[in-house]
Amino acid sequence: TFLPAQDSGEYSISLDMAPGTSLEKMRDRSLEIIKDIHQDKYVVNSVLTVGSRQGEKNKADINVYLTKFGERDISTSAAKDLMRARLKKYTDCNPVVKDIDYVGGGMRPFTVNIIGQDLAKVEEIAGKVAEKLKSHPALKDVDTSLRPGKPEYQVTVNLDAAQRLGVSSSDVGRELR
Repeated sequence: TFLPAQDSGEYSISLDMAPGTSLEKMRDRSLEIIKDIHQDKYVVNSVLTVGSRQGEKNKADINVYLTKFGERDISTSAAKDLMRARLKKYTDCNPVVKDIDYVGGGMRPFTVNIIGQDLAKVEEIAGKVAEKLKSHPALKDVDTSLRPGKPEYQVTVNLDAAQRLGVSSSDVGRELR
């Protein structure tokens, strides 16, 4: 479902630097961005979290709090649009301005999942879809989750041994995550 935007006076900014970025570098860059964020006359406070719930050091989230509804002359959506323009110069951090995710699922108002066995083909299709979606005026911060350079482990499970021990492939997957 698509719900109308709420004028809550708060939003979130996700930052995502290159895989392998240190926690210290992510913190320092995030603090630079927060200084810039606070130049916005509507911003009264912000909260920074460096690192993701999955242990990714190259990610950060900034919750931004605006002046009260009656004290500002623009909506939260308009303030988010102004912030998007302000943050365009931080291309190394891939800033995404969005509603605060109180549930923690990382959900966006519109998500497309492209799944397949051939990573090169999935990447190609995802790139084409993302480019097409970027041209739609109602969609903001179109992005893909693919980040080259992420470490990857490939595990081959001995299925006979796993069955003898009563270990399912789901169990193996959960443990590896």
